Amino acid sequence: QTCALPIFPAFFPDGRRIVYLTSFAAGTRSRVEVMSTLGGDAQILAEGDSMVNYCPMLSPDGRTLAFFQIGQDRVARLMTMPASGGPPHELKAFSRVRPPYYGRAAWTSDSRHLICLGLKKSHASEDLDWITIPIDGSDAQSMGAVDAFRAAGLSMGSAPMVIDGDRAVFFPGGLPDTGLWQIRLSPDSRHVHGPLRQLTSGTQFFDPYSISRAGLVAMAVSASAMDLYLLPLSPATGQQTGAVRRLTHDRRPKYLNDFIGGNTANAYFD
Repeated sequence: QTCALPIFPAFFPDGRRIVYLTSFAAGTRSRVEVMSTLGGDAQILAEGDSMVNYCPMLSPDGRTLAFFQIGQDRVARLMTMPASGGPPHELKAFSRVRPPYYGRAAWTSDSRHLICLGLKKSHASEDLDWITIPIDGSDAQSMGAVDAFRAAGLSMGSAPMVIDGDRAVFFPGGLPDTGLWQIRLSPDSRHVHGPLRQLTSGTQFFDPYSISRAGLVAMAVSASAMDLYLLPLSPATGQQTGAVRRLTHDRRPKYLNDFIGGNTANAYFD
């Protein structure tokens, strides 16, 4: 049970402690740990199946932790627990919105809601939307972000990354040419308010982590390139049978889709 490096760290409001995750057993088990910023031994707050949250786990008031827990059934559950320790509690409203993606659940500034991606039900269709989930266990609610995204010509592909006051900062669609954006939230954090505003542009990836009181965003900026290559292999021996061939040349991120059907001579990706 060799632990990995700490991931998803967050400072407590008083700046004296850091909470983070470690994973072990090939990533199938995780721990929530707390350590003094001056060093020393870590305190284990919880241990269980694989955990993740790319947004800060700790609520702004420093009282509650939120993370996704992925069990042996590979189902992601949104969990909360006291930051002082105690048994995790599942937010059932998350499973009812049938989210297509997990990994980010951003705290609202009042520490009363978590915002993530989910499916918005309408009379004619189902759309991705931002979903606000109260931590008191009451029902989730669509925030209407999908309409603001469409008005700006963007696809709904990103949850909020950091929230400061009434503004949520995000990186739409995960594409490097879209930049960093923000949108205002209603006072009750149940709806988006106003149009989207673009904050940055360029060809890099922007991953915001926090916002200062002066309104400055701390973020990681990186560049990435991804193309598809073909490596011919013998079905009998698994040995290479020809030269490697490059299939794409645009360097944008790509993910292969594995499904039955289609032309077996083609590669399908998004």
